[in-house]
Formats: sequence, structure tokens, C-alpha cells
Amino acid sequence: MKIFAKSIQLDLNKKEWLISGEASAPIQKVMISYNEIREYKHPAKTIQLSYTQEKKMFTFTVPFEQITSQSIASGTTNWQFFVFINDLKIPVQTDGPIRYEKLPDQHSLFTHLFDFPEGILTFILKPNPLTAELKQLQIEEKQLHGKIEIPALQSLTELNFSFLLKRRPRSDLYLFHDAEYSIPVQVSEAGQLAFTIQTEKLPNSFLVDQLNVLDAQIEIKDHHLSQTLFIDVESDLKNEVTRQVQMGSPYYTVLDSYVTGSNRLSFNFKTNYNQFVHLKKVEESGQDIRFSLKFIEKLTQPVLVIKRRDPKGKSFEYQTEKVFPIQKGLTTYTAIINLQQFTASSGYPQVERWDYFVRSTNKPDFPLYVLNAEIIQKSRKMSVLNNRYTADLVRNGQGNLTAKLNPTAIVQPDKAKKIAVMGTCFSRNAFNSSHYFNPDYKSFFEVSFTQFHTSIISAMTEKPDIEIDFTKYTDMTENERSFVVEDFQKDFFEKLSKSQSDYFLIDLYPDVIRPVIWLNERSAVTLSYVIEGSELLNDLPYTRISDHIRNDLFFDEWKGYADAFIQKLTTIIPEERIILNRGGFTTSYYDKNGKVVEYKNKMAIQKANLFWDQINNYFLKKAPNARVIDFSNKQYIGDFYYPFGHSFSHFESDYYKDFLKELIYIDQTTI
Repeated sequence: MKIFAKSIQLDLNKKEWLISGEASAPIQKVMISYNEIREYKHPAKTIQLSYTQEKKMFTFTVPFEQITSQSIASGTTNWQFFVFINDLKIPVQTDGPIRYEKLPDQHSLFTHLFDFPEGILTFILKPNPLTAELKQLQIEEKQLHGKIEIPALQSLTELNFSFLLKRRPRSDLYLFHDAEYSIPVQVSEAGQLAFTIQTEKLPNSFLVDQLNVLDAQIEIKDHHLSQTLFIDVESDLKNEVTRQVQMGSPYYTVLDSYVTGSNRLSFNFKTNYNQFVHLKKVEESGQDIRFSLKFIEKLTQPVLVIKRRDPKGKSFEYQTEKVFPIQKGLTTYTAIINLQQFTASSGYPQVERWDYFVRSTNKPDFPLYVLNAEIIQKSRKMSVLNNRYTADLVRNGQGNLTAKLNPTAIVQPDKAKKIAVMGTCFSRNAFNSSHYFNPDYKSFFEVSFTQFHTSIISAMTEKPDIEIDFTKYTDMTENERSFVVEDFQKDFFEKLSKSQSDYFLIDLYPDVIRPVIWLNERSAVTLSYVIEGSELLNDLPYTRISDHIRNDLFFDEWKGYADAFIQKLTTIIPEERIILNRGGFTTSYYDKNGKVVEYKNKMAIQKANLFWDQINNYFLKKAPNARVIDFSNKQYIGDFYYPFGHSFSHFESDYYKDFLKELIYIDQTTI
């Protein structure tokens, strides 16, 4: 059955089109819909259109304002038309292009048109090509101000403008941003956009690393739609743009403006915390460690803070810390740490590095600067925490104090153990008896329970009060359907408890890269690759989606569910029996000829790996005694001949064999 559109007429007063055509049967309803694809395929956005039908002839209304308000805010939207006849969804077709009139709108940032790809009636909204050009920039100690032009805009009235600073998660990931800061922009009489930023109001969320790259952008809003433009810098302005400003309390940073290789305006927001607190002497007595400190400026209510370095990409971050009091003396300040209450956070860690800081009111955390400090240890390696670790105090590459800790293994005889797995093929495929994986894994472990492709947020929400016939979705395999159904059941903890597992192995892949689709305020499911590739995606009723377009926002929401998950998990299985697979995607693979080839979306993969490190670090902060499998330094890559198809989440054979060895070692060294 085919539905054909024959004409498109514009009603200028109502800002709508009337599309007429012919249908061979009574129409039940007319819909217009699209699927946004941005990092993942979103559920279909649909609008039901009003229509009339007399015998075979129909007319339906296309309201411009309503469609615009639900289009993609800052990208191209391809709306397609469908009619339902006898519960069948049928696309509206044409015999070829149809003449039509466009709505005049001189202020719009977007072009609208009807198109007919392969004879399918489509309504398209796409951004007009615009550029923003920097005309002036002045950086002072207290403020930053400048002027911008957007030449292609004939008029700036009826538009809203904002100046944005967006932080890159890493300097080389220039396509992605996390934290952002927005200020309104004024339109001058000369048709320029004037902005002023009070530097003392820049958010502390920018100050994450030693070097924080901030890209400047202009956001333009027109009714319900928006465009975001990088700010181009012409060659004759490059020398004027490069400036550096020292920012004092409370930032202690350097704000450095520069022009990128793409001639865009950016800033470095660099921390400048060194040498405010000097370590004069540190001495180990065999019972405790005494730190003698000198402050270059007055600090209010200072305390000693020791932070664990947690890997994040090629660098690290701090999520776990311990605080110790500082006492004021006549000429110096003193902090004392008992060796049995030392720095380590876990009884079963990997090698750890802890950095030392002093914290005070309304100041950043200043590292302990080691210049000519006397470090006195009774032995080269201190024995701490009841001989479970050896520790060494050293001067790190930045000239500050670091403690290097190494665990002491406790070996037990081998025993076959029951292990429950929550995660994905990163963990589960190590328990596969084919030659590529581990033919002998059953000699060491029995997989007692598997929860596949379920995110922590989904696991902590309620079972949805909707009836879904999963069997009608033939675009899933039986195996794929089973773990989608399990994600909907919300009985993870009950199954884990009944499994009576010795160990619980988890990887956080679903939390790193997959969105969460909220069916209502209390129920959410993981938008796994199976749902994304199934018609089920468009059939699910939903209220919102938690995605990874802004990982900082996702992380803020995820942490609360992770807290509750770990709290409930540890009532079933002890913390030291939890094993976290740190995971991580590969950016390259062996092709069919054995040549190493990089994946084309390498930058997106690196962004995901950064976030994976971040949520791993938070998980271990909340479950410090969990065991860890970490292959980040072993450089395993993918393989074209992976049994289930190569991808950036599938590894060469040695990864899985090494993984099993690590599990056996963990079993042997667990008390």
C-alpha cells in the first residue's frame, strides 16, 4: 500500500502548509517524526498532524512553529511523514519533486525546505552557514572584554546571544567539552556583539588539571533553535590576542589567551599553586611521621590533606583523600601521622601514589613543596599499616611531596570459586571456553550469575509499570532479547543474593557510553546497543534521557545512584570480594593482514576512556577495598578476527587470557 502527496500549499498567515494527496484506504492518523543521531540514536520525536479525508483524497496540516519548537536545537533535522492505515505505518511518498513556497524569515538561523529523497516526503530544517569573527579583545586583571561580528547576519534584532567558555576534558580533545560558563552579550549600535567577563567569577569547576583549555564560543538563539559558533581570529589580530594575566586569591592561576591552529580563540586557565607551602623537614620515628611546614602567606585553619592519584587518561585526578590536623608552633607548623593510620585506602590495592597538600579557608589546596627539606626515614622503605605496605616519601617531578606505596601479597592455596558478573564482554568473555578466550577457565571459576548491559542507574530504579511484548521485536536475537528483558526486570540484587557467589566482577561500560532512558520519574532502562538498533526504541514511552553529551552533568546524576548501588551491593557481598575491571576502549586494532590500524573515531574513544577513568575512580573511592584489574599499561588492542566482530570494545586474545590470570591472582591474595 502506498500513500502519495500531490501538492504543497502555504498558508502565510497561519505559518503552515497544507499537503494534499491520495490514499487508497481510510487513514487512522498522520505523523511526522525524526530520530536524532548524536553519539547515539535517540528515540523518535513525533508530532501528530491534523488531517481531513474525503474518499481517497486527503489533506494534512504542517504547522511550522510547532515543528520548529521540537526540532534539533543546533543541528539538521530531517522530518519524515507517515500515515497509519489498518495499524500499518506507511511513509508518504511522491512521484518526484513538488513545487512549494517558503516562509520568509530574515532573522532565522535556519533554512527550511521540503525534500524528496528516493521519493519520500521530508521536511528539513538545517543551520545556515555562519561565522563569528573577533574584532577586539582586552584582558585585564579583573575582567576580560571584547567585540565580535557575525557578517552573514543581516539583523541582530530578535536574536539572543551568549558568550561561552567551554572546558575541554583534555587539551587534544578539541571536539568535546564538559564544564561551561555563559554570560549574556550586548548588541552595540555598530552591529557588534560586546562581551565582558569578570575573571573573579570564573567557575572553580574549570580548575581540574594543571592546564585547563577553555574554548570561546558564541551561542545564538532564534525562537526555539540555536547555533553555537567558534570565534575566528584574523591574522592581524593574533599578536594582540596573546596575553597572560596572573590571577591571585582565590584562584592562584594564570589566564592565558591564545589562537589555536584552526585560528580560533581559546584560553589556558593554568594553576599556579606551587611554593606557597614549604616542607622544611619530615621525620619517621618508627611509630609515626612528623612533618614540619612553613607557610609563605597566612593560612586560616590549615589542615594536612593527602590525596590519592587515580589514573585518568595519560594523567590523573584526585577523588580519594584523607585529612590530618596541623598544629601551630613558634616558627613552624607541625602535622603527625601514625604509621598504622597511614595513607592507603584499601587492604587490597595496587601500587598507589599519594600527594600531600595543605588546605585552608577560602584557598586552593597548596602542595607541599620540597626544596631542601630533610627527609629522615629509619629504613629505605617504611613498613606501614601493620606490614601490609611499604612506603617511601619522595620529591615528585613538580618538586612536591609524594608517598609511594606498594602492597604486600598474602598468598592462599588455589580454590575454584563462584563468580557473578555485571557488565559486558570486557569481563564476561573471559569466561568463554573457545580457543580465542580461555578453554580451561572452569578449572578456576564458575559463572554463577550474569547481568549483561545494565547500567547502575537502571539497576537502582523501579520496575516499569508497562506491558511490553518483547517477542514481537524480531530485530533482536534471542540472546539479545534476554538481557534487555533482564534490564527491565529490576531483580539484579535478588538474583545476586541467590547466586551465593564468592566474587562479584563488574565493569562500568554501560555507565560510560550508553544513555539511560527514563520511562517515568521512578523507572529507567539502559539504552543499550540492542534497544538502539530495534524498533523498541521508538515504541518506548519516555520522559527524558540521561546521556553523555555532557559527561560532567551525567556524572553528577550518576554518583547518587552509584552510592546507593555500592551500599546495597556490600550487604550481599563483602567489599574485598568485589572486583572492578577498570576496562577501557582500544583506539586501534590488527586488521586482516595483521597491520595495526587506528579507529576513525579515535578522539571520541579517548573522550570515553577519560570518563571511564573518572567513574572508576569514584567507584573505588566509595568501595576502597574492592580489588582491581587494570590493563591500562599493557596496550592491548583489537583484532579483526575477534570471534564476534572487531570493535573498540573487543580485544586481542591475550587480553582475555591475561584477565583470567589476574582473577586467579586476586583469588590467591584475598583474605
